[in-house]
Amino acid sequence: VARGEIEADTDVETMAAIIPTLVTYRVCIQRLPIPPSYVGMLIDTVLHEAAVRGNAWSTVRTQMYGIRHHNISKGMPNPLSNKLRYDQLMRALKKFRGPKAGKHPATRAMLIAPCKDLEWETDVDDLLEYAACLTAFHFMLRSAEYCARLKGGKFDLDKVIRLMDVKFFLKGVEITTELHLADEVEVTLGKQKCSLGGEKRRHSASPEARDLCIVRILALLVQKKGKAARHLPLFTWSRGSNRPGEGVRYHDVRRLAQRGAELCGRDTRLYATHSWRRGGASAYILAGCSLQSVQLYGRWALLSSLKLYVGPVIGQLLSGAQELVLSGKEEVRMLDRPQPRPRDFNLHRAKAAVKKLQEE
Repeated sequence: VARGEIEADTDVETMAAIIPTLVTYRVCIQRLPIPPSYVGMLIDTVLHEAAVRGNAWSTVRTQMYGIRHHNISKGMPNPLSNKLRYDQLMRALKKFRGPKAGKHPATRAMLIAPCKDLEWETDVDDLLEYAACLTAFHFMLRSAEYCARLKGGKFDLDKVIRLMDVKFFLKGVEITTELHLADEVEVTLGKQKCSLGGEKRRHSASPEARDLCIVRILALLVQKKGKAARHLPLFTWSRGSNRPGEGVRYHDVRRLAQRGAELCGRDTRLYATHSWRRGGASAYILAGCSLQSVQLYGRWALLSSLKLYVGPVIGQLLSGAQELVLSGKEEVRMLDRPQPRPRDFNLHRAKAAVKKLQEE
């Protein structure tokens, strides 16, 4: 098509017959809608992506769903439905080259490392990077919610946190000046993976670890920004900065995670941007928060999804509980739980409904 040897509107079967190669199959699928019965092209694409390009199951599945979207947008049926050979191949690929192991969660020590490594107290751009890591950790954010992930280092304004989305409180009253006195911070989230946005999350100030306190660091960042436009993303570079992109990029946060791992003597290949979200969830669970509370706070749709994130720390949930068990300590409220309310009325209604059905 690019060389002008085949017309762009040539139907798929004719094009495949002219140049029956894997490359042509992939071009056909990407450029033109395909008939639902053309399962051979789908299988060839899967084999090419997995065997030639070395992609894992999750990457191949994403590309196949792109093909599905392309066909449906052109008014064609879903080419992936009712394809037994394709489904069988994808199941086999999942067993052979299933989802890649997730990145390891960041730790408190990895937060302390950039705190000491960056000049965040004097350099505004370093403060932006450090604040981005702390915010991702404490609020368990996905990268698009605070990073410049789009091409050219641009922000997705539908998802990213803006300056106007951060509010500070002192004894329950919102304040706009003297932010260093704030004892609480509230962040309003944008459009997310599982919701349309508008959800609010809060954190209280920590008087002990002030350099790691998200309330203090965000207050310092907002004060440094001064009269910047409120509609701009929170983590945009300062005026006159020579940093690439509009603000803190995905690559910048990944670099900080790997730098923290390096300073802590860990394998840097096991850490990336998502380590901050995983680390925040793991740290708050180990601090005593329940799985359900972390699930709601971190906006996981399913508890099973959260378990994949905090797998490395689940084995530590009962740390220290052995001493309580061996000492004979028991939860009285659990032992003395009252009998449930009798369900005589509901049972009577059920029996009456069954009797009515028998009579009919």
